[in-house]
Amino acid sequence: MRQQRKFKETEIGVIPEDWQVTTIEGIKADKKHALSMGPFGSNITKDNFVQSGVPVIRGNNLTEYRFLDGDFVFVTESKADELSASIAFSEDIVITHRGTLGQVGIIPKKSKHLKYVVSQSGMKVSCNTSMANPQFVFYFLKSPKGQYLLLRNTSQTGVPAIAQPLASLRSVPIPLPKLDEQNSIVDVLSPVDDLIELNRRISTNLEKIGRALFKHWFIDFEFPNENGKPYKSSGGEMVDSELGEIPKGWKVRKVGEVIKIFGGTTPSTKEQKYWEGGTIHWATPKDLSDLDSPVLTDTERKITPEGLATISSGLLPVGTVLLSSRAPIGYIAISQIPVSINQGFIAMVCNHELPNYYVLNWIQYNLDIIKSVASGTTFEEVNKSNFRRLNILVPPPGLISKFTTIFGSLYEFILNNSFQSRTLVSIRDSLIPRLMSGQIRGGAQGGA
Repeated sequence: MRQQRKFKETEIGVIPEDWQVTTIEGIKADKKHALSMGPFGSNITKDNFVQSGVPVIRGNNLTEYRFLDGDFVFVTESKADELSASIAFSEDIVITHRGTLGQVGIIPKKSKHLKYVVSQSGMKVSCNTSMANPQFVFYFLKSPKGQYLLLRNTSQTGVPAIAQPLASLRSVPIPLPKLDEQNSIVDVLSPVDDLIELNRRISTNLEKIGRALFKHWFIDFEFPNENGKPYKSSGGEMVDSELGEIPKGWKVRKVGEVIKIFGGTTPSTKEQKYWEGGTIHWATPKDLSDLDSPVLTDTERKITPEGLATISSGLLPVGTVLLSSRAPIGYIAISQIPVSINQGFIAMVCNHELPNYYVLNWIQYNLDIIKSVASGTTFEEVNKSNFRRLNILVPPPGLISKFTTIFGSLYEFILNNSFQSRTLVSIRDSLIPRLMSGQIRGGAQGGA
């Protein structure tokens, strides 16, 4: 018969009686610079960045629960040596203290680089692994309770920032089960994150295959001819056009002639009836910013039917291609939900000559051209009129149909991965607060 659990009230809430409460200061490693900030701005500037060397960890590397081990700027080894207090290593936890707050990442055990420099907006902590599993600490800081404690000293004056960031981080309280139970908690959560990451990699590779096919057929014009051989390199007839030489029989049209273009708006946030209890998906470019694949399956905010009535484009159908048209230009996805949109999009309903799979890839390969028609004083924006006037290549229907069949199969896999990952994220996010409070316990301490 299992023993009845006993709990106690603490400054971080109710936790099991046999757990301790310590602080980040209490679990940091016993070494120099175990808890430190990134360099002051004057110590690392754009002039210090080089093509290769020691990578600098910025906020963009701390994406959700995955450390993005790429898209770095670099400093030289000698510059990194000057910034020794800001060096981070495998299993160090990195936290942003200004700008986009609440970002937390952990450098993987098998990281691509031996060491990193934490940027001016970051700070890092090395854990004493004899008492704290770094992955456990990471999960706690990502939990709702951990985020609250991490950001409780936030100042919103000017650029959002954590006041006295190092002192604030040192004092963050943290629950501390015995190490074997920490390990058990990590063993529950890590496989879920591993599955999410595997899905992401598969989807990325499938998307690359689809883009390579699009390029081969519609950029290089090496689609299969009637004999199954590459068209252009097999002597296929080419003709002049506004877009240069194109295969005979293909057309150049204006985007607005072959695709329905829509924009959106933001219902007044002062009117509660537009938002309160809303169930209708309402997208902003932020909803696309963290997507691992060009699939939109949910939105952060929802509106009511009254809110929807204020948007002239209404509810756009499943299959709509969304392109962020400002701040920044270039986020792209196909919506897999009926969706309304704000003013930061060009939305494309592709139910005429060109299907959404073709349009999605055309945008990706012509993004520089699209950005070149942007204008604006406060920020650059691609307006709908300029977008409609862009030239787009229209291949014969038979070839479009073949591409749609092949790319559609790849996209179905990507879509299924996206839905599966969304379910896994929901499971993980519901488990974390329960595991971190001892409501669910694993390993030798487990059981209901």
